Amino acid sequence: RALAAMATTQPTTVGEVVVTRDLDEGGIELTVHFAALPTPRVYAYPLTDTLSQFFRELAVDVALQPDAVELVATSGSTMSKGMAHSFAWKPGRQLRIGQALLRLSFVEAGVDSDSQLLRRPTSSKLPTISSDRAPMKYVVVTGGVVSGLGKGVTASSLGVLLKQAGYRVTSIKIDPYLNVDAGLMSPFEHGEVFVLDDGGEADLDLGNYERFVNLSLTRDHNITTGKIYKSCIERERRGDYLGKTVQVVPHVTDCIMEWIERVAHLPTDGAEGPPDCCVIELGGTVGDIESSPFVEALRQFQFRVGRENMCFFHVSLVPIIGVVGEEKTKPTQHSVQQLRAAGLTPDFLVCRSGAPLSSATKRKLALFCHVPPEHCLGVHDVSNIYRVPLLLNHQGTTKRLLSRLDLIPRVGSIEKHLAAEWVSLAELVDSLTVPVCIAVVGKYTGLSDAYLSVNKSLLHASFAVERRLRIEWIDSSHLDEAAKATDRAAYDLAWTALASALLTPPLPPLFPFLFSSPQATDRAAYTTWPGQHSPLP
Repeated sequence: RALAAMATTQPTTVGEVVVTRDLDEGGIELTVHFAALPTPRVYAYPLTDTLSQFFRELAVDVALQPDAVELVATSGSTMSKGMAHSFAWKPGRQLRIGQALLRLSFVEAGVDSDSQLLRRPTSSKLPTISSDRAPMKYVVVTGGVVSGLGKGVTASSLGVLLKQAGYRVTSIKIDPYLNVDAGLMSPFEHGEVFVLDDGGEADLDLGNYERFVNLSLTRDHNITTGKIYKSCIERERRGDYLGKTVQVVPHVTDCIMEWIERVAHLPTDGAEGPPDCCVIELGGTVGDIESSPFVEALRQFQFRVGRENMCFFHVSLVPIIGVVGEEKTKPTQHSVQQLRAAGLTPDFLVCRSGAPLSSATKRKLALFCHVPPEHCLGVHDVSNIYRVPLLLNHQGTTKRLLSRLDLIPRVGSIEKHLAAEWVSLAELVDSLTVPVCIAVVGKYTGLSDAYLSVNKSLLHASFAVERRLRIEWIDSSHLDEAAKATDRAAYDLAWTALASALLTPPLPPLFPFLFSSPQATDRAAYTTWPGQHSPLP
């Protein structure tokens, strides 16, 4: 009803903007037809430029302040002027000049006007590898102090930066637990089970890799202790070790190195030939007993492939203590000491904190952790995760990472387009103000990561329709008759939330897959309840 009321109060359009894209030249022309202009005026920009210059020039031409020109989304949200032209101009949006709205029309040269940002690249759009290729480059992301600092997002962000620099990227996740895969692990402990295209059940971080870098990974890209030990035992039973005593060093570590090297050369981006770079995330924290074989294998691996072809990022926590906000570096110092004692020397420190780190803290970390001050990267909490690659790039990470790996940027029109669209996506997420609420009924709603793919799918869909997503999580156990007797308040609250979702068109609630359980309630009861009760006010 609110959206309908907004639609009826919107002013009528009084002009038009004709958008013409020239993809061969990488430019865009905006022809503005507006009463305040004596004749239609044409503005031309590169596709990768932001809207800000256009807004300023148009405002001067119509004798208004720069903030009087805005791009309005279909939902009514105001788009950020930091968006690139390649991302900003879409059907359904309008240009606002003062109180007037101008509709958009498009002249495309054999190009679909929909954004290509969230689509997987096809092999026809990617370069093939030459025969005299350079050696594979490896980027390893480790973690210290505590888990859950964002190693997966950091690894995904580094993949984005390498891709925007013109290199093909793949990813590997190492999970030190003894499980063979994540298929039988509780979502309460480990989050969702991410199902890969080949049916492999893997850690949810592989979903982050796929979404950030547009990859299609396999089950072998998720290495676990269970898989490694299973492989070693099978070799021993076949007699492959020729009667030798099977030990962690060298047999287990050799198996890990062989697995990494084999999987790193598998193409995962739809193109032919092996990738250029492999980003490896080591799960857990440095010092864990179960991760020690992998740390030792990575120590040996740097000599196997060459130290110049391997770079280490260490993600650590810099807590802020007390009301004065003092930044404590000791946890990171101890974490790096443990890592160096195991034979790995970090090239970059990724320092997680709630607020931006001071320069003095970075210098102190550099002094005690044996890294250059410019390699101490502050990654504080940001408005959305799509800003993490931008935050790293702003601190010079791309340039220094390429220099460390002896790589030269291959930035062409495609790479510039990718970088501009990534900035535009981050700006879009922060620009959305019109909400859309969706109820999700599930068994594991106490941990949002248990339904991370559902969450991300809804989030990406909300971007497409230009709405700010709000999910109403409903615990399915609170909908059972047993809950009515034990916790009547939770029972009434859950059914009220469900009924509100069912009685609010046009979106019904979602029911993610529930594990078989005596407490699992028939989904049909959820959808028939509102029809058997009087509507809520």
